[in-house]
Amino acid sequence: MTELDAFRREKDDFFRTSPDGPLTVDHRYDLGRLAEVAGDAKAAMAQADTILRENPKHLLGLLLASRAARIKGDDKAVASWMARLAGAEISERGKDFPEYSLHRNDIDRALAEWRQKTK
Repeated sequence: MTELDAFRREKDDFFRTSPDGPLTVDHRYDLGRLAEVAGDAKAAMAQADTILRENPKHLLGLLLASRAARIKGDDKAVASWMARLAGAEISERGKDFPEYSLHRNDIDRALAEWRQKTK
């Protein structure tokens, strides 16, 4: 069994057995990150799309979408997603969603790297 097969099995098990009921944005982001680590751009983007369907400016959805694009090697899409992330940062952080606090380091690091790259 490959790492990707193991990831898919864990993901499927999670969906069947989640004790918390419906998946939260935090759950979806975590699943997307697992997909990213496994190199599964399609699964990562599926989670990003679900997050962004509820809130098109959600920082974690935008961040996850940029990472899915990076897996695909689509630099234009990465730039587009990161520009959207940077543009949404101030208004979204003001919403003080719990998942923003949980993943503050991911958001901060991605934005810092993006700003350094685009100087």
